[in-house]
Amino acid sequence: MSCRGCFKIGMPLVVLCLLASITVRAEVTVTAQDFPGGGKNRAAVATERKLLSDRLDVSFLIGTLAKKNEGMKSPGEPRYLYQEVDPVPLESYKVYTPWAGYFKQSMVFVLGRIDVGRLKIARWSVTVRDLAGKEIKSFGGVGNPPEAFAWNGRDVHYNPVAAGQAYIPELNLEDYYGARVSLPQRMFYLDQFLWEEPLKQVLVFLQDSAFEHKRGKFSRTGQAVIEEVSNLVNQQDAWVMEIECTGPDHDLSAERAQALKGYFARENLRLKNIRIKNAPATGEAMVKITSLKPGAVQAAEEAGKR
Repeated sequence: MSCRGCFKIGMPLVVLCLLASITVRAEVTVTAQDFPGGGKNRAAVATERKLLSDRLDVSFLIGTLAKKNEGMKSPGEPRYLYQEVDPVPLESYKVYTPWAGYFKQSMVFVLGRIDVGRLKIARWSVTVRDLAGKEIKSFGGVGNPPEAFAWNGRDVHYNPVAAGQAYIPELNLEDYYGARVSLPQRMFYLDQFLWEEPLKQVLVFLQDSAFEHKRGKFSRTGQAVIEEVSNLVNQQDAWVMEIECTGPDHDLSAERAQALKGYFARENLRLKNIRIKNAPATGEAMVKITSLKPGAVQAAEEAGKR
């Protein structure tokens, strides 16, 4: 996919996307008996089976989806993140959860467009569940899924869901030969740490937050904080190098820290270190962001190889 077909995500969500995004990968194996087709369809079935056995990619981000053509290119004006997916058999859904106070009650699913001619999808569905497994809302249709569709944050009875909670999307695909592929819910438990209580307040800025940056210090709350930090991190001369989180009686295990570092590595971000310290029970969370100009990181890495 070219950048012209990419989605533009609103700038104020950049920091939350960086801090609260996580990717869950599941290897899906489809056996021959899953395909009722045979005979003259044998070659097609073999190809389909190979494609459906590739990894399904599900990512979580907080926020809303900006309208198309909303970005501004002038220096000093807002820039937007672009989502670009190569034409490979990879399903990439990004799930935006509702959050109280800062954003509209909306969840947006974004499907990275694949080469639909190689992967024939007859039906698709996404079921949204809470962490207890209760079905909240479902979406579906025939043929290939749309590039994006939105959820207004209400359940099947049109009641608003609880804001600030995690929701698990269950992806189901069925091809023209009758093979069904699902992303099991059990694959999510390894990475749910981002939604667990020890990290929730730190990563989502639900309470008073203070941010320290090389250009100065400031302490604000609500949308103003998010926009200010987004401006700093999203400038063209900024690289996220170090994030230091502090919160009341919070602890970050080595396993969780490694998983979080893995996310930053996948997103081509340089994470120097991340740690959570004990602090007075004030409900405050601190995020320290250190920036370098473009090329500085690469130059340092190249120098280290000599």
